[in-house]
Amino acid sequence: MRIAYVTCDPVNRDLAERLAEECRVELCPLGPGEVPAAASPDAVLYDLDFLPADDRRAALDGLAAGRPPCPAAVHSYNLADGAARELRRRGVGVARRLDRRVIAALHRAVRQRRAAALSPPPRTERVA
Repeated sequence: MRIAYVTCDPVNRDLAERLAEECRVELCPLGPGEVPAAASPDAVLYDLDFLPADDRRAALDGLAAGRPPCPAAVHSYNLADGAARELRRRGVGVARRLDRRVIAALHRAVRQRRAAALSPPPRTERVA
């Protein structure tokens, strides 16, 4: 499982790499505007406190526009309560700080999405 982590902060990137290793996921650190070199990541995590303003706004706008194509989360000490509620309503994980729970929640979300994709659709019975 691959989680893309978008940040400009080397300290948070180092922490994220250690947490990902603990959770047994591959972390793909990315800078603002970068895209994964290989296949799309299974999930994405944004460090909003250390992104340039334009990149932070683009990330928030993209996440708030609709359900993200893969599980997504953000962490920020400076996210307004209303923005956090809107992101959560859209299925985006929101945390104040980067910790193991953020990585583990993304890992669970990916597993749940994969399981749902493999499950057969529910049967509906026709009434005669």
